[in-house]
Amino acid sequence: MKLLKYKIVGWKTVLTTLVAGLVFLSGWYGYTRISNAGITFEAAADSDTEKIGLPFDIRFTVSNDSDSFLKNVVMSLHLPNGSVLASGEDRRITSLEIGEMRPGEIKEESFAVILLDSGSDTREFDASISYAAGSLTATFEKSQIVKVSAEPFPLSFEASSPENVFAGDDFETTVKYKNTGERALPQFRLKLDHPEVFRLSSSSPKADEDSSWGVDSLFPDAEGEIKYAGSADLPDDSNFEVLLKVLLRVGEREYAVLTVPISVAISPAPISLKTYIADPKSAYGPSDRLNYILSYKNNTDIAFENVVLTAKLSGAMFDMQSLVVSNAAFSAASRTITWRPETTMALSSLQAHAAGTVGFSIKLKDSYPIKKLNDKNFTVKVDGRIESRTVPPDIAADKTVGLSSIESKVAGHIVVDASGYFRDAAALILNNGPWPPKVETPTDFTIHWTLANFATDVSNIEVRAELSNRVVFTGVVKSNIAALPEMDGETGQIVWKIGRLFATTGVISEKPEAVFQVRATPSDFMAGNYMQLLGPTSVKAMDDFIGLELTAFAEQVTTRLQADATVKEGEGIVTR
Repeated sequence: MKLLKYKIVGWKTVLTTLVAGLVFLSGWYGYTRISNAGITFEAAADSDTEKIGLPFDIRFTVSNDSDSFLKNVVMSLHLPNGSVLASGEDRRITSLEIGEMRPGEIKEESFAVILLDSGSDTREFDASISYAAGSLTATFEKSQIVKVSAEPFPLSFEASSPENVFAGDDFETTVKYKNTGERALPQFRLKLDHPEVFRLSSSSPKADEDSSWGVDSLFPDAEGEIKYAGSADLPDDSNFEVLLKVLLRVGEREYAVLTVPISVAISPAPISLKTYIADPKSAYGPSDRLNYILSYKNNTDIAFENVVLTAKLSGAMFDMQSLVVSNAAFSAASRTITWRPETTMALSSLQAHAAGTVGFSIKLKDSYPIKKLNDKNFTVKVDGRIESRTVPPDIAADKTVGLSSIESKVAGHIVVDASGYFRDAAALILNNGPWPPKVETPTDFTIHWTLANFATDVSNIEVRAELSNRVVFTGVVKSNIAALPEMDGETGQIVWKIGRLFATTGVISEKPEAVFQVRATPSDFMAGNYMQLLGPTSVKAMDDFIGLELTAFAEQVTTRLQADATVKEGEGIVTR
């Protein structure tokens, strides 16, 4: 009887499992059938290739060919970099709520977008729909990638400038533009981005204050033209570039949809000028004397009469009281040296292909003029200029000008100081042992390192010193910055490594300081003398402004302890 009971129970379990499985399979079939069967989604752009800056549509088509109602239908478009919504809304994902779709219903919607000039040839838009089907509460999604190739904004440019452009002389550039596309272009702006050396003097049509011109809608094959004039103070045989940008407003923002570089080469001037330093160095520092030479030459077949040559000095590090110059006038107000025919006979008439030189000498100040935290990265500059009212026959100008300049960076300076103490209440470190120091008896001392950094930011700072004979490091250290001194296991030196110090640190702000304790045990032959505790201290750092390494040194530290106000002269001599 028991065996029969067990068999009946087993069959019931099997039947229950089969029924549950059938229910699950039928539910899963219904779930997948309702959620996917007959739901068609397609997304495509107007074309596989679209012009940068011109709006186009990405079209969505959703077809509900199922037997179920679709609920909470939402169409979404994820924009890649280098594209924006044509509406001007500043977002990367835009969505459109459709709501319900009846069986057999088709919905078509579109999103207007614009490609930008981003350097990428192909943009991938992520299109998707989400929905709930029938009585199910779960949300389903279908997605598709829409690839669009970007073509340039359909505007061509042709720029022309004079063949010979001379430094300091006005020259005119004509820019012609044309709509090369098949559609009318929307309103846009042409903006001239130019370096500081170029000075815009006039334009037609008249440019706005930011050197730009507004252009109304431009129909296919329609053309336009702008002209602008200006001058550039650059040395002979140099080049500069002006960028003409097409700016398109989309909503509240403007985007550059096309950038056209216009290169200009400065031709050798009829009178060339070169300014340089005799015996140049890789870096200059306080108290250095700089000997400047201005070399000029007539590059034409005619003579230039009444030539005037000037050198304008700029830079806070120039010591104007040290200026040495002859046969010239100096204006302290404008800091300008002027050579005229009255003082320099060679300038009365500069013959064809003749050349000459003038010069002057000036020192840099003995110290940096630091008053504020941002007083740093000092430079000195000389702007040379030579001119004559004589003008070669093939040049349309009222005078002939030659320009040349030289700018030199002034290196920074870092200072390290090393001092020793026996009584060091300020550091809150207790030094034990006899005072005065006694032969074969240990006495503790604290060593202080401080830094002052002038004029430039520095990095990779490293302070080092070697412990003297019979002196050991106790391991007690302190610092008012994060970096602490430590023992270098390879060299046996004490080293303090700092990642970076800003200019004027320790000059008009607190000095970075490190303190470490040493223990000295004098030998018998040291009796009657001061004992050396620490060898010379060195510091090296990379000057981030000039890109060169700075170095400095501090003298050795002995038991004389000049910095310790509690120690009298002679008190630190070793005794027996």
